[in-house]
Amino acid sequence: MRALLVRLDRLQRRHRWTALPIAVYTRFNEHQGARLAANASYFAFFSIFPLMLAFTTILGLVLEDNPELLADIKDSVISNIPVIGSQIGSTDALTGNIVALVVGIVLAIVGGLRLIDALQFALNELWDVPLHARPGGLSSRIRGVLVLGVFGGGIIGSTVLASLPAALDLGPVGPLVGIVASVLANILAIVGVQMLLLAHRPTLREVLPGSILAGVVIHVLQQLGVVLAQQLTGSSDAYGALAAIIGLLAFFHLVFRVLLLSLELNAVRARGLVPRSILKDDDDLTDGDRRALLLDVQRVQRNPRVGYAIAVGGLVASNDDLVR
Repeated sequence: MRALLVRLDRLQRRHRWTALPIAVYTRFNEHQGARLAANASYFAFFSIFPLMLAFTTILGLVLEDNPELLADIKDSVISNIPVIGSQIGSTDALTGNIVALVVGIVLAIVGGLRLIDALQFALNELWDVPLHARPGGLSSRIRGVLVLGVFGGGIIGSTVLASLPAALDLGPVGPLVGIVASVLANILAIVGVQMLLLAHRPTLREVLPGSILAGVVIHVLQQLGVVLAQQLTGSSDAYGALAAIIGLLAFFHLVFRVLLLSLELNAVRARGLVPRSILKDDDDLTDGDRRALLLDVQRVQRNPRVGYAIAVGGLVASNDDLVR
């Protein structure tokens, strides 16, 4: 069995198409990516409903004199919101209630900022940014507000763009235009979030591959969420509400897990952590394994004035070698 594992390990190292996915998944687990995704999905759950409530209330205020257009948007846009679209669309938010607008905006900002904090922590973990180099204080809050606008705008923009071709009656090419526009909105939002949240300034080339992957997969998940919501339409009130809550939590966890796994791809490529060994023997480490171990030390550094020098598998490095 040992001999077989050694042969498989050597085989996957030689080919980029096998080494890269294994390296990404390995590093994702080392960063406890599932825990990071669960943390983000928790805050997303408490911020998405008030955000959508505020959005639909604004529509009600702006389009109060145009009920036909309001109904079209309600049928096309709101129905494309995974899992909870039907619940939001059936509320009184679309009547233009000022109280609902104020409450929705306040709750969306509070919950959204906590979500942004969770995403900021996750991204800096993925990129192994030292603790002392991570943003904090007022600058972090200002950055969080900016990212909240980008993140919320990306969600709403993706949903609107996906539904716009149907409303404009573009014919046979309408669905394709909607898909492309929605995916592009996802990609732009994901790129913007990384540029604003990471402590260092990544290049577009570094963040684009994972952003494209995440943008495409998240669009697919959005459509699956819509199908799931349609399956719950005929459920009883009690069962439907419970299923919506569980479904929304599961949906968010899946989305953020896909998002962080895709963005791990960017960090792995930029840090040169390919290939990785599927064996954990100290005498069979790759250069990617050694760099990963050194980055683990860098990530928890709290004081930049306290230097360190460590040796891993014959590779010696200090904090000056790794901090970017």
